[in-house]
Amino acid sequence: MNTIGRRTWWDRHWKWFMPVLCVMAAALFAGLFVSIFVLVLGMMKNSGAYQQAVTQASREPAVIAALGQPIATSYFTTGNISTSNENGEARLIIPLHGPKGSAAIHLRASKHDGIWTYSLLAVDIDTTHQHIDLLQSQVGAPAN
Repeated sequence: MNTIGRRTWWDRHWKWFMPVLCVMAAALFAGLFVSIFVLVLGMMKNSGAYQQAVTQASREPAVIAALGQPIATSYFTTGNISTSNENGEARLIIPLHGPKGSAAIHLRASKHDGIWTYSLLAVDIDTTHQHIDLLQSQVGAPAN
């Protein structure tokens, strides 16, 4: 109590204010985490290595036969990409799914002078454990 005998705002409201403040801080932290996560995934999905790999896999007859059509990607791509101007490296695992099942693209690539060159580009089908090597028809293409 203050010297006049009246309670301050804090004295009257601290019991509800502190939990509300904690919930707001947790929500802000969660929102920040989700925003960073979405930003990083968006950057991966906009890379030339990712887009070329998905295009190559979606056109491969063996992948189409195993997964059916349409083939779509899932949200949780894992791995890393680092690029600087016309050079870079990528190591990604890209989940795919179709009406008949699911799979994952595994890629390892390097970018020199704007061209992605793959040292690994394969699709592993989950249900049949089939390994489809996509490097047989992939030579390298200009980056986006």
